[in-house]
Amino acid sequence: MPKKERKLGIDLLRIVSMLMIVTLHVLKQGGILDNAVQGTTHYYAVWILEAACMGAVNCYALISGYVGVNSKTKYHKIAVLWLEVAFYCVICAIIFKSYIPQKDSFEIWFDQFFPVYTRQYWYFTAYFVMFFFTPYFNVMLNSLSKKQLKGLGWAIFIFFSLIQTIWQNDVLVTKFGYSFLWLSLLYILGGIVKKNELEKSVNSALMLFAFFAFSLISAGYKFLAENNQWAVVKDNLITYISATVFTASFCLFLFFAKLDVKTKGGKVFVKLLSPYTFGVYLIHTNPFVWKYVLKDMFKDYLDLRAAKMVCMVFISVIGIYLLCTALEALRVLVFKLIHVEPAFAAIESKIRSRGEKQ
Repeated sequence: MPKKERKLGIDLLRIVSMLMIVTLHVLKQGGILDNAVQGTTHYYAVWILEAACMGAVNCYALISGYVGVNSKTKYHKIAVLWLEVAFYCVICAIIFKSYIPQKDSFEIWFDQFFPVYTRQYWYFTAYFVMFFFTPYFNVMLNSLSKKQLKGLGWAIFIFFSLIQTIWQNDVLVTKFGYSFLWLSLLYILGGIVKKNELEKSVNSALMLFAFFAFSLISAGYKFLAENNQWAVVKDNLITYISATVFTASFCLFLFFAKLDVKTKGGKVFVKLLSPYTFGVYLIHTNPFVWKYVLKDMFKDYLDLRAAKMVCMVFISVIGIYLLCTALEALRVLVFKLIHVEPAFAAIESKIRSRGEKQ
């Protein structure tokens, strides 16, 4: 059988989503959001940008379900991923050693090798736990009819997004999206899209328009609530689980799922950058980089004109993305030279073969 060609629209979404995630961090941790004066052009510009990028993590989780629902679970992959996370934790701890309180304590160095235990990366902690449930999610998704899958998808949206948005409270304890539960629900939704081939029936232009429209609704609601002093949670629509952010991210996901990258240059670009996206996340959100480098790094952009400020945000995001991509490429090269993945794959193969003999 000929090897099935990889869907590059989804890989392109990995790149776009990570750029959006970096944008969120430049705005928030970089000090721009917290220092923007309410009612100014700068304030409106950065919050519209924040609302537009808020669904990036949702997209990343939807991708997991879309590509994983028909895939065989390879447990050595999560072991390699753990080693990758620990690698960056240790390297950054060494580099920032002089900034670490009680730098010679055993606990600090112990933490670097156990990133799940210490929750140094919330997404990896949630994903690590979810990974071991995905085989069971896949069995469910592959056993349900298309009608049942559609009903399941609507139930997830209504109970975990729409109702919680209306109530303005995280009553079902998804931690507003920062949890294993929310990532699992998005994995299931991504699988539903794949099994029902929903992307084939949508209009690409409409999906892109809906993404921008719902993003503007999220920001517009915040501005109206502030200006009119409504007795509501003003940032209620700018969270991972909000109905508007969820809908915007879902529409963006469908747009890229349908997108076909045809040009040779486009294919080279996507194939070159997409394998390194998770490394971009690990490097720039490392606790030491987060605290000692990114903290309030970009707040001076507010001294610029609004249009120039937005341009500088984009330039900074691209710079961070490319720098982290280069560093991740070096890490990948090192792991290849010492045959990390083949070694873990061989271990998994031996464990599987022994299990089958028993």
